[in-house]
Amino acid sequence: MRLIDADEAVLAAIKAAGIEAHITALDAFTGNEGVVVQALPATVTSTDFDGTQHLGAKVQIIARYFGRNKAREAVERIVSLLDGIPLPSPSGRYTWEETEIYTWPQRMDDSKYDTWEVKINVQIARERR
Repeated sequence: MRLIDADEAVLAAIKAAGIEAHITALDAFTGNEGVVVQALPATVTSTDFDGTQHLGAKVQIIARYFGRNKAREAVERIVSLLDGIPLPSPSGRYTWEETEIYTWPQRMDDSKYDTWEVKINVQIARERR
């Protein structure tokens, strides 16, 4: 079991909005269209005297489709959905503090597909156990 499951919270929010998405590496998604959610390294932003750590858990969301503009539209919809919403830990492993856009949607270089990505920062707190 992972200590930080912010990617699972992001995935659940995307799926609840009716968007099909998967947690997997983009290179494992070869030959497929759709939305991929990947956890990126979390960074400690501060530590309280009691040992509680505040972290920025980064999550990358990539949309890849054959159709022109379909990926951009999917990512823009996801941005409007996720910006500021509560994303509590599905397993209770952290306390949610804030959700913000870390990098705004941008086009990725992908020869056959229209591919766009956005990175979300889920600010969380983990108590020392």
